[in-house]
Amino acid sequence: MTRIQDQLSLPAENPPPVSSPSPATSGAFSFREPKVPTPDKYDGDLGRCRSFLMQCGLVFDLQPNSYATDKARIAFVIELLRGRALDWASAIWERQDICMASYQEFTAEMRKLFDHPVLWEDF
Repeated sequence: MTRIQDQLSLPAENPPPVSSPSPATSGAFSFREPKVPTPDKYDGDLGRCRSFLMQCGLVFDLQPNSYATDKARIAFVIELLRGRALDWASAIWERQDICMASYQEFTAEMRKLFDHPVLWEDF
């Protein structure tokens, strides 16, 4: 009993400081997006537009945090354009065309000009 009283009469040790939880332990898990191959550059080839946009869509689906906005998606596509396709994108960029505000509108305009797939019987 004396030992307990002696321990109670001693000053208490200072507890370690409480730190705020790090983002990884606060309930939010850090998610690392998978590496995805960058689609080949697109030059305006009428038979390749659909597959080019599909490959870009796969990148957006697999890396949603990197391409969360329409602006990021449009910029990604424009970065991969060459030749006639880049000339078209440059023209609508300079005009501040309305289709630059929405990825869906941007790709709809792109498809109007470049999505003329080659028919299988043409092979």
